[in-house]
Amino acid sequence: MGAAFLISALSAPSRADQVAEQAQSLFAEGCPRPGLALAQKITDPRLKMRGPDALGGPGDYLLMNDRAAFIISGLERINTYYYYGGIPIDAVALDGCTQLNPEQFEELGFFVGRMNKRDPLDVNLRAFKGERIEILNDGADGGPAVIRAHGSDEVFWIVEFTLIRTVYGGLGRYKPRSRPFGLDIYIDYILHPYSATLVI
Repeated sequence: MGAAFLISALSAPSRADQVAEQAQSLFAEGCPRPGLALAQKITDPRLKMRGPDALGGPGDYLLMNDRAAFIISGLERINTYYYYGGIPIDAVALDGCTQLNPEQFEELGFFVGRMNKRDPLDVNLRAFKGERIEILNDGADGGPAVIRAHGSDEVFWIVEFTLIRTVYGGLGRYKPRSRPFGLDIYIDYILHPYSATLVI
């Protein structure tokens, strides 16, 4: 499975806004260096994206270069409706040391499943549940910054209850809960130094 996300720049804040926000921003620990991507675990509570939908904070993971920044949710706290860690929860475009627009990415969850169109009772959808996150490359060597989330498939409450309700409403029968696939899932998040695209 592969996917790519491109964050486009919309408009830049004024210089005064940039200075005022830098103390509590993505740049609280310094500006990204041109030609380098970085990956790190967030420990500083001042390091956060600007915007009403920004979720990331201490315990989460940051991938950033001078063109874009992405936050992957950690395992230490639950801060999204998705409920499990190891997924992208924030993304913004950058121009050097400037966040170009408010964070409004929301989050991106991953699912695995089996569909049987002839038998709605035989539909099994499971969510990716991150159980370990590691930085494979922090980008200091000039290469891509890489974070890996490792986990398994787990029940996802919104999907589970929607399927049960749909089957009961359409067939008048109770749909059994989803069953584990027993998968060992690895998801790599890769940010190259000169790219605004996160490769998953």
